[in-house]
Amino acid sequence: MKPGKGNLTPVEAALRFGTRAESVARYLREAIARGELGPPFPPTRLWSHQLGVSRSTLDAALRQLVAERIVVVAPRGVRLRTAIRPAAKPVVAPRVRWLLVNDPHQAAANFQGLAGRLQERMRLKGIRVTWETGTIARLLEIARSPAPAGELCLLASVPPTIQQAFARSGRPALVLGEVAPGVALPYVNADFTGAVRHAAFQLLRDGCRRLVFIHIRMKAVGLERARESFAQAAAAWPAQPVPISMIESPLDRSSLQAAVRRLVAGLAPGTGCVVAAPLPVGMVAEAVAQRGWKVPQEVRLAGVFHVAEAAHVFQPWLHYPWPITAILGHLVTLAESFCATGRLPARGRTAPVALQRLT
Repeated sequence: MKPGKGNLTPVEAALRFGTRAESVARYLREAIARGELGPPFPPTRLWSHQLGVSRSTLDAALRQLVAERIVVVAPRGVRLRTAIRPAAKPVVAPRVRWLLVNDPHQAAANFQGLAGRLQERMRLKGIRVTWETGTIARLLEIARSPAPAGELCLLASVPPTIQQAFARSGRPALVLGEVAPGVALPYVNADFTGAVRHAAFQLLRDGCRRLVFIHIRMKAVGLERARESFAQAAAAWPAQPVPISMIESPLDRSSLQAAVRRLVAGLAPGTGCVVAAPLPVGMVAEAVAQRGWKVPQEVRLAGVFHVAEAAHVFQPWLHYPWPITAILGHLVTLAESFCATGRLPARGRTAPVALQRLT
């Protein structure tokens, strides 16, 4: 019984494109590669009848396969030149999938330079780096879905819930930043908390009588710990009670300007300001100067994790630079190890943060 229109057999579907001989050759080639067709092959007269083509069409198709060194046509019939081999699995290129919570301002300002340099280094080693921002729900969906072969997720300043979801699922992931309590994921950390604590103590040693910590609004483990560390440093100062305040802002320009105005309005002589990247330290320094305060004689600024180029525009009195070279080296080493072995170390690495005085 002939199949109806729109109900084609595999052979008839193959014959819809190209010449009939080419189509038959393609059908036979693919069936052999998949292991669905093999010896013993029927005599060509019977075979052409089974395929629904003329014998001359089948002979022309077989000549193509002979030329491609797939089959041999001998007096005793058609045989394969080599044993049937299943189709080769496609080669999967290893990939690092950089994931951030959906905040384009944060992504552009805080990580773009590092991501670009990481892409260049990884490309030379045959590893792709892709960049993806998504909602909390989207990142949780990624954490719970099966991991494609050769894929490592890089979690950049994501909330604890995302880290916990990746840890539970066992999907290969590497944290850029600090790891939430109880989460067993490898990490590369720049010790943001330690830099903020050190900056607070340094400002107090140099005579500041009150402290302000200004940063962007973001749910990240490292930022929450840095806030706690800042408050603990002030509380532990033995000389006198130290008043503190913390100001946070989204990273759009109007919100930043409003946050800096609040900061400047509350300044008094002897105030020390810790300005955390990616909030622009230059914007803070300019607003302080316009208000008439002298840096560092009256107001002292400490910039944490600003790149050198940004810090040199309006030099903070103290600068804790973003250790991009050390971070990059650790990320490349861990990603290479994962792509070679399919495993990540249980522990992480912390990049040292140097203190520079830009005066």
